[in-house]
Amino acid sequence: GISVVKVKMISFAIGAFIAGLGGALLSYQQGSITFQSFSALAGLSVLTTTYMAGITSVFGGLLAGIMMEGGVMFTAIDRNIEIGRWFGIVTSFGVIMTVLKNPEGIVGPAHAFFERRRLAKLAEIDAASTDQIDRRRSDDIRVVPPPGDPLLVVRDLSVSYGGVVAVSDVDLTVHEGQIVGLIGPNGAGKTTFMDAVSGFTASSGAVVLGGRELSGLAPHRRVAVGLGRTFQGIDLYEDLSVAENIAVGQQVSGERLAEAEASLDRIIELLDLSRVRERGVAEVSQGERQLVSIARALAGRPRLLMLDEPAAGLDTNESLWLADRLHDIRSTGVTILLIDHDMSLVLSLCDEIHVLDFGSVIASGTPSEIRNNPLVTQAYLGTSQAEEVES
Repeated sequence: GISVVKVKMISFAIGAFIAGLGGALLSYQQGSITFQSFSALAGLSVLTTTYMAGITSVFGGLLAGIMMEGGVMFTAIDRNIEIGRWFGIVTSFGVIMTVLKNPEGIVGPAHAFFERRRLAKLAEIDAASTDQIDRRRSDDIRVVPPPGDPLLVVRDLSVSYGGVVAVSDVDLTVHEGQIVGLIGPNGAGKTTFMDAVSGFTASSGAVVLGGRELSGLAPHRRVAVGLGRTFQGIDLYEDLSVAENIAVGQQVSGERLAEAEASLDRIIELLDLSRVRERGVAEVSQGERQLVSIARALAGRPRLLMLDEPAAGLDTNESLWLADRLHDIRSTGVTILLIDHDMSLVLSLCDEIHVLDFGSVIASGTPSEIRNNPLVTQAYLGTSQAEEVES
C-alpha cells in the first residue's frame, strides 16, 4: 500500500538534505572548500568510522558523528595527542577488528544487553499470562452470513509472458462476506491471477472492486480503494517487532494517531497476537508470522483481503488455528479470497471454490461440489490416477 517511487524520492531528498547541511557546516568550519576536502580517501574514512560505530543503528550513526574527524571525541583527543595524521590508520585498524569481533559495531554489545533484558521481561509476562490466554478453537459454532452483493468482479482476465499464456480469459466473482478459495495444481496460474488483480503483473480484461474499475491503477492505488494482499514469501521486516510490522500497513488507512493506535490494538487482539506484540518477528513461530503478514494487510482497512498460501509451512493444528482467525476476520466484514494447497483447510473454510488448471477456470462451486468433481480430481491426480480413483 506504499508507493515505492514516492518513498524512494523522499529518501533521496532526505539524504541529499543531510549531505547538503553537512557540506555547509564543513565549509564554515574550514573557511574555504576545495576538492581535497572530498577526496576518495576522506570518503573511505567516513565510511569506516560509521561502520565501526554501528552502521545499522541510529545510535551507531550518532556515535559515528562524535567519533568522526572534526567530531567531539576526535577534537578532545587531538588537543592532547595529535591524532590527525594517524586517524586513517586508527579507523582502518578499528574497522578490521569490528568485522572480526563485533559486526554490529561498537554499539552492538549495548543493543545485545538491552535485547536480553527485553526478552527476560517478555518471558516473565508469558509465564504470568499463560493460564489467562483464551484461544478460540475452530470447532466453535459460527454463524455464516449469507453472501452479499458482488464485491470483486473479474472478466476475461488474461496474462501472457511472451508466447506463454499464464492466465486465459478468467471470469470470477467474489461476493461480500464470503471466504472464496482459488485452488489448482502447481503452475496453474493462481499467484499470477492474484498478481494481476493486485496490479503487480500487466494483464488484459476487467477487474472491478466495489463497482470501481482497477485496471491501470498502480498496486498502492488499489490498496487505497480497499484491496489487501499477502504474499507467499511473507516478506516481514525482520528488524521490527510484531506491532511495528503491522503498523507499516496503516500508512494508507488515513487514520489519526489515536485512531491508528486503537485500530492496531483491535487487529492484534483479533488475530490473537497480544502475547507476542513486542517481540521481533524473527522470534515468533511460522504460524504467528503468517498472522502478522495478514494483520499488516488488514491494517490498511481492506474490503477484500487476498491471501496467497497463508497455511504454507503450518502443521494441522496450526492450520486449524489459522482457520479460526480467518473466520474472525470475516466476522468483521472483510471478504477473503484464499489460495492454498491445504485442501482440508480450503474445503472446511471456504463458502465457494474456483479451480484453475493451465490458466483457465475448470470448475466452480461449493466445497462438496468441488470435492466430487471429476475434472478437479483429474487436474490434481492426472488422468490415469483419476481413473483408478473413480474405479
